[in-house]
Amino acid sequence: MSTTTEPEVKEVKAKAPTIKEVASKVEELTKSVSDLADIVTNLVEGKNKEAPKVEKHTTPEAKNSFPIPVEYREIVDNTLNKAFGIEVNSHSGGSFEFSILVPETYSNAGVNHWELFHEDKRTRIIETALGDNGVRLWTQHVFDNFPAETRSRIAFDRSQP
Repeated sequence: MSTTTEPEVKEVKAKAPTIKEVASKVEELTKSVSDLADIVTNLVEGKNKEAPKVEKHTTPEAKNSFPIPVEYREIVDNTLNKAFGIEVNSHSGGSFEFSILVPETYSNAGVNHWELFHEDKRTRIIETALGDNGVRLWTQHVFDNFPAETRSRIAFDRSQP
């Protein structure tokens, strides 16, 4: 013989929100919708503005304090591609400043960044003792931080003559 037990049902009374609570939530929702409308308006107006004129797929102009070692240029060309510019400047304390200049076509910096700085520069202070290896690690780090689609375009463009 089997015995089945009925599940125990407890009655829970829900508390209805007060008019003040509802009014507060409606006010919050209205403010959120208003803020969202302002954001959309700014985006639409921003898209109607002309983007700054920047040449596509050109190596950005570099300002170097001393000649760039050929090995550094080869590392950037082989990890990224020839469209990327580089800068090498001396730095105190047995190190140097190494910058990768990202062309606008690959850059994930916003329009405001380009309007203000006119470049996308990824800079790192590298110990002189690290030399090529330090440049290789930084270049790989810059490459790895691009979105997957951009990394694919960079690699594809690297393979083109």
